[in-house]
Amino acid sequence: MSHSLLWHPILLMLLLPSSYPQKQINFGVIYNRIYPQYRRVAEFSAQIHSNSQVSLNPIFMEYGESVVETQRRMCDLITKRVVAIISMGTSDQVAMEAEFAASFDIPIISVAGTNPFLWTQSRSTLLRMSPPDSFQGYAIYALLKKYKWNEFSILMSSDNFGINGVLKLEDLAYHDAAMSIESKQYFQPPVKGSLDISKQLQSLKAAGSSVIILNCQITEAYEVFNQAKRAKMLQKGYAWIVTNAVTSDLKVDGFVDYTGVFGVIGSITRGRDYYKLLTQYKTAEMNADDISTWTALLSDAVRVIMEGLDDVDQMYAPNVTCQSQQKWELGSNFFRKLIKARFAGVTGLIGFGEDGLTINQEYDIKNFKDQEFVKIGSYKMGRELKILDYEPTFIGNTDKMPASLINSLSGKVLRIGTIAGTFIERQDSEGCTNSTNPGCWKGLFVDLNNRLAKDLNFTYELVEPPDGKFGNYDETLGRFTGLVYELEQRNIDIAAAGLTVNSERMKVIDFLTHIFDVRYVGTYIPQKASQSNIWFFVRPFYFDVWIMIPVIIILAGVVITIINLLSPIQRLSNNNPKSLLSSFFTMIFLVTSGLVGREGGDTLPKSPSAKFVLVIWWFFTTIFISIYTANLTAFVTLNHASHNIDDLMDLLNQDYFRWGVLKGSSHETAIKTHHKYQKLSQSWEMVPDKAAAMDRLAKGRYFFISEDISIIKYKENFCNLSQIYPDDISGTVWAYGVPKKAPYKAILDKQLLRYREEDYLEMLKKRWILDSKERCNSNIVGSDTSLSLAVLSGLLSVLSVGGGIGLLLLVLEYVYLFIRKRSRVKQLHSIKNNKKTLSRADLDNLNQLISPGSDLKT
Repeated sequence: MSHSLLWHPILLMLLLPSSYPQKQINFGVIYNRIYPQYRRVAEFSAQIHSNSQVSLNPIFMEYGESVVETQRRMCDLITKRVVAIISMGTSDQVAMEAEFAASFDIPIISVAGTNPFLWTQSRSTLLRMSPPDSFQGYAIYALLKKYKWNEFSILMSSDNFGINGVLKLEDLAYHDAAMSIESKQYFQPPVKGSLDISKQLQSLKAAGSSVIILNCQITEAYEVFNQAKRAKMLQKGYAWIVTNAVTSDLKVDGFVDYTGVFGVIGSITRGRDYYKLLTQYKTAEMNADDISTWTALLSDAVRVIMEGLDDVDQMYAPNVTCQSQQKWELGSNFFRKLIKARFAGVTGLIGFGEDGLTINQEYDIKNFKDQEFVKIGSYKMGRELKILDYEPTFIGNTDKMPASLINSLSGKVLRIGTIAGTFIERQDSEGCTNSTNPGCWKGLFVDLNNRLAKDLNFTYELVEPPDGKFGNYDETLGRFTGLVYELEQRNIDIAAAGLTVNSERMKVIDFLTHIFDVRYVGTYIPQKASQSNIWFFVRPFYFDVWIMIPVIIILAGVVITIINLLSPIQRLSNNNPKSLLSSFFTMIFLVTSGLVGREGGDTLPKSPSAKFVLVIWWFFTTIFISIYTANLTAFVTLNHASHNIDDLMDLLNQDYFRWGVLKGSSHETAIKTHHKYQKLSQSWEMVPDKAAAMDRLAKGRYFFISEDISIIKYKENFCNLSQIYPDDISGTVWAYGVPKKAPYKAILDKQLLRYREEDYLEMLKKRWILDSKERCNSNIVGSDTSLSLAVLSGLLSVLSVGGGIGLLLLVLEYVYLFIRKRSRVKQLHSIKNNKKTLSRADLDNLNQLISPGSDLKT
C-alpha cells in the first residue's frame, strides 16, 4: 500500500500537464475585406501552429479609411487583449497602426510595408517581413543594367508608397553617368471613381523611353495596364517592370495580356515547408490559389508570434484600454523575443535585425509567362544579378529584347526647317534653285543633319519659313513668326538653325540638347582718320630704323673697301690702282645703288671675298626694300582709328556711332532687362536681319549687338571688325527646336549627347566657325604698324654673318697666293741655274710664267 501511495503522486504529476486546458492567445490581423484569402490563411495558420499548450486565436479588423477611424478600430482590437498585431496594409496604413500600437508596447508585424522610412522611434515595436524598397531599387537597377536599358521612365502613384518606393532607384541612376531617367510621371490614387492617366501615358510616349517602371498598388496597376494597352504601349517594343505590390498579385483578368512584363519581389523560397503548407491547405479542402507571396508571409508571421510564446505560463494578455493609456508590462520583453526568433519558414529563413527589419535581403526577378510570374533570376544585396537558364519573354510575346529608346524616326521622311545664311547655304549647282534636296545645301547644320539621318535611319528635306525669320512673338499677328510658328503648327518636324533658347520660345516649342554656347558681343568697324601727312612715306619705319640706314651703308662701304684693297687678287687685276679715299666713295656708291635697286656698272670688285660680301648686301637690300614697300602700301590703305568703343555704355557718351540689335532676338531681351544696359534700348535701331546689319556695318559708323558665333562668319569679309564682350551679361545657347512633346525628342537628345561626348560638335565648330575666324589673322610684315629695329634684327644678323664670311675668304686669298708664289720661286731658281742653255723661245715661255710687274721679267 505504501508503494501505491508513492506512485500515485508521480502518476498525478505526469498526468497533470496534459490535463491543463489550452491557453488561448489572441493576436490581431488587419486586412482588406476584398482579399478574403488573408482571413482564411490566417485562420488556417493559427490552427496548424497551435499546440497542446497554446491555442492561437486571430482577431480580424478591416482597415480604417482615416486616422480617426484607424484609432477607433485599433482601440477595439486592443481591448480584445491581443499580444501582437499582423498588418496586411500598405506602408501608409502600417505607419498609422504602428504608432498607435507602440504607444501600448504591443508588437506589430507588417507583411507588406516596404517604405524605407517606415521605422521611427515612435514605431519602436514594428517588425517587417518584407525588405524595404531601397533593396528593391538595387534589384531593379541590376535588372536594367543586365539588359542595358540605360534609359527608362518611371510611372508612380503620388502617395508615399509610390514616391518612396523608387527613391533608391532614382539615386542609383543619378550617380550612374551611363543612365538617365527620361520621364517621371505621377498619378493620384483614386479614392472613388476611375483612374485617368492618359496625360501621363502621353508624356511617357513623348519621352521616347520604351522601358517603364511602374510602382503602385495592384488595384491601380490593373487600370494602368488597361489604359496602356489602349495607348498602344503594351505591345512589342516596350518593356514594363513592376514592383513587389504588383508582382505579388498580378493575375490575368481577361482584358490585358501581361506576357513579357517583368517583376521584382522579395525572395520566397518554395521549399519543403512551403509545399507542406500547400498540402495541408489542400487537405483541409481549401482553395490552393489562396497561397501567394503575401499569404505565405502571413503564415510565417503567425509562426513568429508562436515562437515568442516559449514561456506561455508566464505570459498574460495585455489588459489595456485606450482610455487608460497604460502600456503592456510584458510588451517590450515579448518584442525582444520576437526579434530573436529564427526558423526555416514557408518563405525561407525568417529572422529580424535589431531595427525589426527582416534578414532576408534577396529579391526574385520574375517574368510573366503562361498566365503567371515565373522566376528567372535573383538578386542579393552586394552581389551580382543571377539569371537562371531561362529565356525571358518580352512584351508582344517575343524573345527580341527591346531597345531602351524608341527609334520613332526610322524609315521616316522629316521636314527640317532652316534659314539660309546661318552656317547653312544653298550651293550654286544646276537644279538647286529653291530645292529642298539636302544635297543642294552645305554648311554646319547640313553636316549635322546628315549625321543624324544616317545614325537614326531617316531621310529629310530642307524648307525655309515663308517669312524667313527665326521666330519671335509678333503682337500685331498675335502669334509667333518664322521657324517657331512652323514648329508650333507642326508644319516642320525639326528646326535646324542657329535658334537661340529663350523662355518665350520654350512656352510653345521644345528644345533639344544645346549644340553651342554663345555669348553676346558688340561689333563695329573702327573709323579711320584721314591721311594728310606729307611725310607719310617715312611712317613705315620707326626713327631708329631710318638712322640705321645711313650708318649701315657707311659700314658696308667700309667693309667692302677694306676687303677690296687688301685682296691680292684685286691688286693683281687692277692696272690703274686708285687711292683709298677714291675706292671708299666708289664702294659707297655701289652699296647705295644696290639699296635703291640699281646696278653698280663697271665698279664691281674683282676679288671673290668682296663679291661675296656684296651678294649678301644685295640679299639684305632686296628683303629690306620688300618690307618697306609692303608697309608703305599698308599705310596708304590702312589708317589708325580715331573712334573707339571700349564698353557698351560708351555708346551713350558719343554721337559718332549708331547702334542696333536684331528685332525680336534674345539679345534684345537681354539688353532690355539688364540693370546696367537697359538705357541703350531707348535709342537703338531694330535691324530686320543679319544681312541688313552687315550692310550697315560695311557703310561705317555703326555698332551691332548680336551673338558672337553668328557674327564670326562675316569676319571673312570684314577682317577689320572690332568686338566687345560684355562679361556682365550671361550668354545663351543654340539648339535645335521640335514641336511640344514630340515623340522623337528623347532619341534626338540622346544622339546629340553622344556627339558631344565624341567631340563631333567641336569638330563641326572648328571646321565651319573657327576656321573662318583664323583667315583674318594678320602678320607683322604688311600691317599698318611701324617696324622697329628689333623686327629687323634677324635680317641684320644675316648681313653681319655675310661680312664675316667675306673676311674669311680674304684670308683664304692670301693663303692661296702665298702657296702659288712659293711654287713660282722654285721655278725661278731653276731657270737661273739653266739660263745659259735656254733658247729665245724658252725665254718667252718663261716670261709668261712670271707675273706682271715682276723684276724676273728682265
